[in-house]
Amino acid sequence: MDGQTRSKWIDYFFIYWLLISTGGFVFLLTGANPMDPPGNDPASYLGRANTILISLATFWIYLTNSRAVNAVIRASWLPFLFPLLAFLSCIWSDNPAITFRRAYALSFSFLAAACLIALVPPPRVARAMSLALGWAILLSVLFVFVDPAYGVHQASDWVEPHWAGHWRGIYSHKNPLGNTASIALLVYVVFAKRVLRSAIFRASVLLAIAACLFGSGSVTGLVVGMAMIAVAKGFSLILEARQEARVLILGSASSIVALVLITAVPVLTVGLEMLGKKPDLTGRVPIWGTILPWANEHPWLGTGYGSFEETLLPRFFAITGENLVNAHNGYLETFINFGYVGVLLLVVVLISFASKVVKILRSQAPYEKLVLPLAISLFTGIVLSNITESFFLAYASIHGTCFVIAYIMVSVSLAQAEAAERSSLQKRSTGARRLKMMTRVTGLPRAS
Repeated sequence: MDGQTRSKWIDYFFIYWLLISTGGFVFLLTGANPMDPPGNDPASYLGRANTILISLATFWIYLTNSRAVNAVIRASWLPFLFPLLAFLSCIWSDNPAITFRRAYALSFSFLAAACLIALVPPPRVARAMSLALGWAILLSVLFVFVDPAYGVHQASDWVEPHWAGHWRGIYSHKNPLGNTASIALLVYVVFAKRVLRSAIFRASVLLAIAACLFGSGSVTGLVVGMAMIAVAKGFSLILEARQEARVLILGSASSIVALVLITAVPVLTVGLEMLGKKPDLTGRVPIWGTILPWANEHPWLGTGYGSFEETLLPRFFAITGENLVNAHNGYLETFINFGYVGVLLLVVVLISFASKVVKILRSQAPYEKLVLPLAISLFTGIVLSNITESFFLAYASIHGTCFVIAYIMVSVSLAQAEAAERSSLQKRSTGARRLKMMTRVTGLPRAS
């Protein structure tokens, strides 16, 4: 296999991995029927086989490119502590087998993200994301009309039949469809034109995104998508400013945004009511109030990674009769999984990301201008989305995947900028030493 063919196959793999990372095709891979309670159906082994194949391919890519991938991991090591913490949590988890399987999936998700950034240039990363998200959205619309029993919530569904009529596409619930559509909206409004030639495909996906946001009733997805677009556009303008003014502009803009968010709470409440949404974020606030006291029973290390369904869901179902797959809040979910240790690590990761962005803006070295708007807008959307969904460490969510991708992209950009600056300083220092030696040898005066 020559280099060009190998590069194409690697691109195809990452597109497929990103598509699966959106959490799509759950019913097909598990052989589940949304009208029946989940069970240990042998067909679920199809999903496990798919996970194993992706893991093996990822490990092969890593082994054949370990030097480059290891360099990327060293530059962005901080979030990689989460998979390690996930494996360690098997020690105190109530169900170590499930925790181990989910930690395994999370670790390979992080490793695949590192391989992607190490081997694929930023424009091809954006292209892979565009194609994966585009096909996820188009296939969702196809499922809605071709197989509505799977593509649309039904009143006969086993879980949450009150969402009957809302689209879920290739997903198991309307929320993942809306959340995936929010990232697709960002990518296709801001970035896809740079990396995809077909205007017809881009227009088709944009129409499908609008249909999915409307069909799933995802107001949150629309709001987060628009916020990410604003961040991407705004940051692209910041990069056009003079180097010494960038940090000042970014700081001023961040302060204004924070002030607007603080003062907009009453307006947001009224707006939600006008849209038919309750101010309690569609019942999420009472969920948090119910779950938080139980999470406080294991405050330091939590109950183990991915343990919500095993430890807290039975208690929640006994009280409310509702089935949940997560806490509907990424910050709370991190506390449930890993306690104060996990929350502290998450805070450090968020601060580290912001610090790296500021350092890049202060750097005088050249860098890929596609990276920062894409990474920062994705990261901002994930931070916002985790208010109502659990995405930070979700191994079957495009948001969880983009969380680590965005951090790695910024970390690698900073490492490259610092390396370029060191190289420039060394060249200037070497030139100065040579000039000094020539001055001594020739006796010529140095230029003032």
